[in-house]
This record gives sequence, structure tokens and C-alpha cells, in this order.
Amino acid sequence: MAGALPPGWAAHLDPGSGRTFYYKEATGETSWEIPQPEPAAAGAPAAASGALPDGWAEHLDAGSGRTFFYNAGTGETSWDRPQATSATAAPAPAASSALPEGWAEHVDPGSGRTFYHNVGTGETAWEKPAAPAASSGWSKLRGSLTSASAPTAAALAPLSNALPEGWVEHVDPGSGRAFYCKAATGETSWDRPAPAPSTGTWATSQANDLGCDPRPSLHVLRQRTEVLSHFENGQISGLWSSVQKVTEALNNCTLVVSGGLAVIYSSSKNSYWLLWRSDKDKEAESVITAFG
Repeated sequence: MAGALPPGWAAHLDPGSGRTFYYKEATGETSWEIPQPEPAAAGAPAAASGALPDGWAEHLDAGSGRTFFYNAGTGETSWDRPQATSATAAPAPAASSALPEGWAEHVDPGSGRTFYHNVGTGETAWEKPAAPAASSGWSKLRGSLTSASAPTAAALAPLSNALPEGWVEHVDPGSGRAFYCKAATGETSWDRPAPAPSTGTWATSQANDLGCDPRPSLHVLRQRTEVLSHFENGQISGLWSSVQKVTEALNNCTLVVSGGLAVIYSSSKNSYWLLWRSDKDKEAESVITAFG
């Protein structure tokens, strides 16, 4: 147990220097050195006249040796000793400044800069993490769509900005810049990877009616194609319900189906349709004939 930290202390990694530092959440204290157990308290408490305002604590900056002051409730830091305020309660911070769940604000003891740490994931970042957008917007959008409604430009924007298959976007905590990683190959890039250019085109003639009870089944179709819409509980689920509009969107890259095979439920035909790119004739034929 000789290496155990005193109660309340935890080790963290400084994103700027890569060094380990120590942080006590209850008091906001930080230190480059491994904290030692506190000696038993002795003597009378300090005079009230020298007490810091509520929420403030005094710390030592390990980089400069100077004393600074930190308010764990508001995240404020100051080189100057804060003065006691009147008994009037301070207004609550605006809701817009709240951090997302799991994130906490800290002070880098080396530079004095504020950084952010997510205890659940171990992520660190210099930039203040933004609160996640409310999920109700997308739900309302999907709920308001009818079988005859056309997708809006706003709804299509995420599709045109989609990353190529296998790529994921991350944030570098040191610089705050976005970078991209492909886990399957180990590739990384500062530049956003562009979708691979397709080698074929889409047309309404490259479509086949699979029926209202499709064969192959919808489960199999999901494994071999990209299902853009389906019929469920008396209504169409998904943005796409027209063969012609899907074909136009695929040709102008508003919609991207990298595998070259797509399935929609047509609102005008009341049946499932398989669409394929011109370089995927054999694959489409395999889907159609294998279960014919």
C-alpha cells in the first residue's frame, strides 16, 4: 500500500506535456508531485478574517512556484487572492455554459491553461466540449415525413458529407484539430478523406420490382444491399420512396451508396425495388435470381 494515493486524489495525464499529474476533485488541488498523506490537524483553525470566499481554494502552481486560486464551482482561476463578497447569492451560471455529461474542467498546472477531461472515456481536450444537440429534431423530422414527401436539402446534407466506409473522425486533444482514422488499415489523416469515385451510373432502367413481400427477405437484403426505406406499421420508414428521385440523387452525389446496390419501398408502386449502379449488373442479378 506504499504507492497508494491519499483519499480523494487521482492520477491524470497532462495533454500538453504527456506528464502525469495529480488532482483532488473535492478541493480542486493539482500537483506534479505524488501527494503525501496529510498530517493530523493541530491547533486552532485560521482566523475567519483570512478565509477565502465560499468555493475558492488556494493552490501552488508546480511550474512557476506561484500561488494561485481556483473556484471548483465556477472553474475560475486567479493569481490574485479573491475578496469576500456580500451575502447576496451569485446568479447561477447560464445553462449554455454547462459541460456535457461526464466532462469536467481542470487547470493544467504547468501552463495555467484550462483543459477538459471526461472521466468515463479518459478523453482530454484543450477546447471546451460542446453539449450534444437534442435528438428531438431528427425524430420530429422523420415523424413529419409522409410516404409522398420529398427529402429536404437540410435532411440530405449529412449524407453528402458522409465519410468513406471504415473512416471515423476524432479530435486531437493537443491541438484541438480534427483528424481521421481507418481502423481496418491503421491509416490516419489530417485531411478529410474523400469518397472513392464510382465507376458507374444509376438509371431507372436499372431497377427491379421485388414485390410488397420481398424475396429475398428484408433481412437478407440488409446484408447484401443498403436499404434506404421500408414499410412498417402501415407507413414508410425512411426518406426515400421514389425510384426516380433516388436515381437522380445518386447521380448528383446528394445521396451516396458506396456498395452500388440499394433497396427502397416505392410509395407509388407499394412494393420494394432493387436499384443498382451500372458496374453492379452481376451483383444485382445474383440478388434477383438467387431467391427467384
